[in-house]
Amino acid sequence: MDDDMDYSVEYRKNSIGMELFRQKYHDREKYLAYCRECPKYNTVWSCPPLQIDADAYLSKYAWVNVVGAKIILDQTVIEKADTPDKIKSEGWRIVTKVKHKVEAVLNGCIRI
Repeated sequence: MDDDMDYSVEYRKNSIGMELFRQKYHDREKYLAYCRECPKYNTVWSCPPLQIDADAYLSKYAWVNVVGAKIILDQTVIEKADTPDKIKSEGWRIVTKVKHKVEAVLNGCIRI
């Protein structure tokens, strides 16, 4: 469990060839539709619309390293989040904490 003791995280990592990654997972229009629904869309440097041509950028690489984090909520979190606003605020709180930890790992600052 995290220091708050209201969720735990399972981390996974794997590599996949770029060509296979693009065939299986690179459905730009599908994911951009989800991005447009997010309140962070067009407000954060890492969110679409991006200032680079993603296809040109990705074409330079042969492999993709994928890091995933599965968040397992404690039952108390689920029970407390009983309105859409509470679900949203708790979700953002937890995802943000996990995201910062993953970023620290990727930057070499900590180990999981």
